[in-house]
Amino acid sequence: GAAYDSGERHPPPKCHPDTRTGILSRITQFISNPQKHRICLLSGMAGSGKSSIAYTIAERCKEQQRLAASFFFSRGKAGRSNADRLI
Repeated sequence: GAAYDSGERHPPPKCHPDTRTGILSRITQFISNPQKHRICLLSGMAGSGKSSIAYTIAERCKEQQRLAASFFFSRGKAGRSNADRLI
């Protein structure tokens, strides 16, 4: 259930077309130029759309055959509520 395309989250939390274009563009630029920075931190209040943005980026990377891995945390889900299984 941690993969971006897991059937556990249906419908998936992705951005509506033509929304959040600024942040999606900045993250896309980060992915295209990884030498400058190695970590991209997406933060914000609960319900602000972080999962939607992350899902949309993962989907775009998959379409471009650039997705190496994905892991979506989920509060209250065994094995997905902390980093123990990620690291």
